[in-house]
Amino acid sequence: YFQRATQRDPGYALAYADLAQAYTELALASGGGILQPDQAFSLAREAVSKALALDSALGEAHCMLGFLMFVRDFDWTGAEAEFRRALELNPGSADAYDLFGRMLAALGRHDEAIPLVARGQELDPLSHRTDLPSALLRAGRYEEAIEPYTESIRLEPDQVLVHLYLGMALARAGRHSEA
Repeated sequence: YFQRATQRDPGYALAYADLAQAYTELALASGGGILQPDQAFSLAREAVSKALALDSALGEAHCMLGFLMFVRDFDWTGAEAEFRRALELNPGSADAYDLFGRMLAALGRHDEAIPLVARGQELDPLSHRTDLPSALLRAGRYEEAIEPYTESIRLEPDQVLVHLYLGMALARAGRHSEA
């Protein structure tokens, strides 16, 4: 659909930014092998470049450039600058808060990461409901991670990975029989 949107309106920058996110997710194995990671990352980079060429003040495009710099280039300084620019341009972007927080959590900057991921979940509770407990789990705040994982399972009981992470949180909290 994002490809169709760009075909119908080649000047629709937001569609290119969303297309970049879709390709990046495919590159990160969320796509079940539809595209090889190098191909998906290349298409994502092309789409985000097009979005920025069309609208350099589009927060979503800066967010996706930051995401690519984080997961593909391992340029954390550049990614942080892009995420900060994205939030400056669009302070209501759940994805920018969430993805920036996920990067900071991966870098062990938990005290900065958790409020960002929490804000992303607050802005879009259904899309980002497992990222906050994952950040809490990474930070060693196991008891705090249990309730949001449990709530996520209540809403979507077939999410196998959420069961796994809940079990990890329970085990690390010393609640072995529940784990």
